[in-house]
Amino acid sequence: MMTEFPMREAFRPSFHFTPQRNWMNDPNGLVWFAGEYHLFYQYNPDGDQWGHMSWGHAVSRDLVAWTELPLAIPEDERHWIFSGSIVVDWANTSGFGDGAAPPLVALYTGAERGDDAMQSQCIAYSHDRGRSWTKYGGNPVLDVGLGDFRDPKVFWHAASGRWIMVVAMSLASRIALYGSDNLRQWQHLSDIGPAGPTGSVWECPDLFELPVEGEGGTRWVLKFDVMRSDEPGIAVPVVLTGSFDGTAFAPDADAGGIPHWQRADHGHDFYAAISWSDIPASDGRRVWIGWMSNHHYAAAVPTSPWRGAMTIPRALSLRRIDDVYRLVQQPVAELQARRRTLHEPRAITLPATQTLRLVAPTDLPLACEFHVRVHERSVASFTIGLDNRHGHHLEIGWDCTNARLRIDRSAGLMAGNSVFAAPCSASLAAAGPLTLQIFVDRGSIEIFADDGATVITAQHLMPDDGWSATIARRENTQDFAELGVWLL
Repeated sequence: MMTEFPMREAFRPSFHFTPQRNWMNDPNGLVWFAGEYHLFYQYNPDGDQWGHMSWGHAVSRDLVAWTELPLAIPEDERHWIFSGSIVVDWANTSGFGDGAAPPLVALYTGAERGDDAMQSQCIAYSHDRGRSWTKYGGNPVLDVGLGDFRDPKVFWHAASGRWIMVVAMSLASRIALYGSDNLRQWQHLSDIGPAGPTGSVWECPDLFELPVEGEGGTRWVLKFDVMRSDEPGIAVPVVLTGSFDGTAFAPDADAGGIPHWQRADHGHDFYAAISWSDIPASDGRRVWIGWMSNHHYAAAVPTSPWRGAMTIPRALSLRRIDDVYRLVQQPVAELQARRRTLHEPRAITLPATQTLRLVAPTDLPLACEFHVRVHERSVASFTIGLDNRHGHHLEIGWDCTNARLRIDRSAGLMAGNSVFAAPCSASLAAAGPLTLQIFVDRGSIEIFADDGATVITAQHLMPDDGWSATIARRENTQDFAELGVWLL
């Protein structure tokens, strides 16, 4: 069925996926098949708090408009269904095919119930485009006797002619790699870590190859999420670039052998991102999506009857910056079809202490896209403020003195939560033009700076009725910026 919502339902996003009701967190099983992008996700079919983990399911043909489908893989008497991935078994290596079409095969973590719960990797398969699933009678297919062993991401590695699984040994700060010819028997290949952010929970890994902009070559990218022990409530999506030979991943490092650790997103609300498998070669993109929340306060977010949203899907590439390969994220181009112009893209002049105020048409939700280009970032500090008639305020700020971009959401409904109220910020280059692509939806904001080289994602939870935007600057230069604003 097609999920539709009243336009004024509080905080329901206009162009981000949310389930019709109940709790949702990590995206799972992202796969393109038979003309559909499949989005599975961690889901509680029984309530709006974390629990009874099963897989929900939605599909889209354009990564923007989503149709929510019935529950895909429910919990059972033995296992809750934790995170995992789906592949199209084109050659029927698993033997699960029915001869009519290749099966979809889901590999997920079965989390046992009970105080001494073990986690192991299990299989389910589908013959009807993911609408129904059969759990494999031989589950689990990979069990190492650990209680924190989860989130398998599986892909076909053509050069070595086998399936590869990346899976987290969460409390050991380690990512393990396994290989298989048939998706049912798995052989340990190598480990990544412990290194870098140790003493923390590692989870939700992914491993994929990306093109390098302007160079023609490729590098491999390893991503996982770190729930940091030194900063409670702070989760960091970590990225390493490097090479992969079908057995081991070797990270790119400096002259001293220290890997080039990167943070994929500098906000508080980007977690558990994984990428779609089997996007056709004619498309050529690697696209991922993340859960737009934070376990520190997700249960307290004042949404109803649902809790949890996904980010904008993002197309990925690499760019060499200061001789280091950096992850670049761009909002998928399909979002442009939603644009309705509010402020025609053009140059603006804004003398010091003056402001430009934009007021949205009445009865429209806060759903818009800002493009800002500052001609010289080193001399132009400015703020973009969003306000409503209740006195709530959200502010985006560029500090040219310290070369930092920030989001301040301390004047909203969740201001009493210390993690939520803490500002999100990122350091950028100190000189040159500054470009910002800013997506604001009911309840969230995503900033893509410097053509996607730096991203900040955060919820804002500011009621959107009677909203307006104000741009203000301090420096006394004549030629300020170019600005375009679209409603979405």
